[in-house]
Amino acid sequence: MNIFVGNLTFETTEEDLRDAFEDFGDVEKINLIKDQETGKPKGYGFVIMNNHDEAKDAIHALDGSAFNGRNVTVNQAKPAGGGRNNNGNNRRRRTNNRNQRSQRGGQRNNASKAAQPAQQQES
Repeated sequence: MNIFVGNLTFETTEEDLRDAFEDFGDVEKINLIKDQETGKPKGYGFVIMNNHDEAKDAIHALDGSAFNGRNVTVNQAKPAGGGRNNNGNNRRRRTNNRNQRSQRGGQRNNASKAAQPAQQQES
């Protein structure tokens, strides 16, 4: 199971995480996320544990607990992008929605403008 660990101090090491999670079972991999440009930690990472029950026990025990001076968030990791398709389609979708809204708004404006002269002529 892939486990998300958030709100880590920037000083937290892979060894620190491994020590905490190995209390619950075998840890296959630790991945602390770092900024690609600066190489500085971003304050979160992932732990992979093969045994589902051990992973659940670790999540239950460690979520909200104090770790290196901070209360950490620990839960089952979601797919990259929060479950959304992370290949740029979201950006296109937002742009398309925005364009559709502006087109509809334009139609409404045109309709209301067309109605205004008719009302003025009747007066």
